[in-house]
Amino acid sequence: MRLLAIFAAAALACAQDENASLKGVVQDSISHGPVKKAEVMLNITAMANPRPQPGMAQQRSFEPKSTTTDGSGAFSFTGLVPGTYELRVMHPRYPPSRNGPPQRKVEVKSGEEASATMEIIPGASISGRVLDEDGDPIPGCLPQARTAKNELNGVQMLGADASNDEGEYRVYGLPAGKYVIAIQCHHDVFQPRPLSVGPPPPPSWAYPTQFYPLSADRKGAEVVELTPGLEKTGVDFRLTPGRVYPVRGRLAIAGAMRKLENVNVMLFPKEKGTRSFFGNRGPSIDWEKGTFEMFAPPGAYTLMAFKYPSPDDEAQKQYGARRTIHVTDRPVEVDLELQPAIDLAGAIEVEGERKVQSETFQVSLMPMEESFGGGGQAQALPDGSFIVKSVLPGIWKVQVWTQNGFVKSIWAGSQELPDRVLDTSAGGVGPLRVLIGTKTGAIHGTGPAGRFVAVVTAAENEPFAYRNGATIDNNGEFSVQGLAPGKYRLSLADQASPEEWAEEGQEVTVAEGETVSVELTNFK
Repeated sequence: MRLLAIFAAAALACAQDENASLKGVVQDSISHGPVKKAEVMLNITAMANPRPQPGMAQQRSFEPKSTTTDGSGAFSFTGLVPGTYELRVMHPRYPPSRNGPPQRKVEVKSGEEASATMEIIPGASISGRVLDEDGDPIPGCLPQARTAKNELNGVQMLGADASNDEGEYRVYGLPAGKYVIAIQCHHDVFQPRPLSVGPPPPPSWAYPTQFYPLSADRKGAEVVELTPGLEKTGVDFRLTPGRVYPVRGRLAIAGAMRKLENVNVMLFPKEKGTRSFFGNRGPSIDWEKGTFEMFAPPGAYTLMAFKYPSPDDEAQKQYGARRTIHVTDRPVEVDLELQPAIDLAGAIEVEGERKVQSETFQVSLMPMEESFGGGGQAQALPDGSFIVKSVLPGIWKVQVWTQNGFVKSIWAGSQELPDRVLDTSAGGVGPLRVLIGTKTGAIHGTGPAGRFVAVVTAAENEPFAYRNGATIDNNGEFSVQGLAPGKYRLSLADQASPEEWAEEGQEVTVAEGETVSVELTNFK
C-alpha cells in the first residue's frame, strides 16, 4: 500500500510538471496575414526546476516537438514542463536567412498558457523573358542571381526555373537585398549547314553569358534591388550570339599507364566578375583516344582537369592539372598531364616571449578560384609542424586560424608568399613556414547601447575578409580584441546579416599591439 502511494505521488508530481502549454500564430511580416502550413519547431533551452527536490519525481528529458499551422496560422503545444523554450518557424515559400529560420524564446510557467506571435519574411521573386536576336523565345536558359556586393557569395534562394518554350523564366524565394542577374543559354545558335549526310558542323557561334539588361560584362550590369515579398517582373534579356572557338587537347595521367576515366575537365574565365556567373557544357571526351574538345568565346581562362579515386579504391591518389589559356580568333591546342596531389608540409613559429600552444593553430587552404574541392586543412602538432594532405593544383589563400595571435608572414621554401597566396599548379612547393605575431591590437569605443558594431577588414577585393564585432553594453561601451595590424571598417549593423556588414562605415587603422579608441555615438 505504501509502495502504491509512492508511485501515485510520483505520477502526480510528473503530471503537475507537464501542465503548461503554449499557443501562437505565424504571420507574414509584410501583409500581417496568417501563414498556413508553416512548420513550427519547439525545443527547451532551460527548465524552470532543473534539479528535482527531495521526494519529487525525476524530471524527464524534453523531446523536441513540431507542429503545422492551420488555416488561421495558429499552432499550439500542450503538456509542457515549465521553462524557457525556443520557437523556430519554416515554410517552403519563405526563404531562410543565413543564420537559419526565424526564432524566438518564450517563457512558459507552471499551469499557465503562454502565447507567441511569429513573423516570417516573404521572399522576393524576379521574372522575365529570354529572346534571341530575332525576338524569338529561347527555352532552357538558366537564370542566376548573385549579391551585388560580393558575387562570390552564394544566395539562399528557394529556386530558379529555366526559361520555358515561351522564353519565360523565374527566380523565387530571394531574401531582400541588392542583386546582379545573369542568364546562361546553352541553346544551339542557328547556323547554316551544307545539304549533306553526316553530323552537323561544330558550333562557331554561341550565346555568351549576359548580365541584365544588355551587358556581356559584369561591370555593365544593372543592380536590381528587392524588398520582402516584391515580385519584380519585366527583367528581360535579348541575346546576341558571339563567336566561339574550339579548345581541345589530349589528357594523360602522370606515372605508370593508367586507365583514363572519371576525369572532369572545366573551363573558367579569369575575370573575377564574370567567373561566378560562367558555365559551360563541359567538353566532349573520347576516352579511348584520351582527347577532349569544348568551345569558348575569346578571353583568358583557367583550364582545369581533376580525377578523384574511384569508390572501390580509396587508396588511389587524386590527380589534377591546371593551365592558363587565352582564346583569340583561332583554335587552342593544349595537352594536360594530370599530376598526383601533393602533401604540403610546414611549421609554425611564434614570435616574442608570449607562450602560445602550437596545437591551437589550424592551417587551411582556401580556393581563390573555382575548383573541384577545397585545398584541405591541418591541425598543428605540439612542435608546430603540420601537413596538409592531398593538395591539388590550384591557387590557394593560406589561412591560419587562431585566437592567440596573427600571421605576420608565410614563406614557401625561400620565397615569401605575396598576400599569402600559394600556387600549386606546377606541383611540389614548400615547405611552408608560418610566422605568428602575438602583439594583437584592439578597438575600444562608445556608441548607442544595445546596437551591434560590425568590424570588417577594409581591404578591397578580399575574398576571405575578417568579420567580427561586439554588442554595445548598457554603459555605451564596446571592445573588440585580438586584431591583426591593418585597416578595418566599423559600422552599426544587424548582427544576423553578416553579408551586409560594413558596406559603408568608419575606417580605423590598428598598429601592432595598439588599442584604438573610436566614438560611434553619432554614426548611423
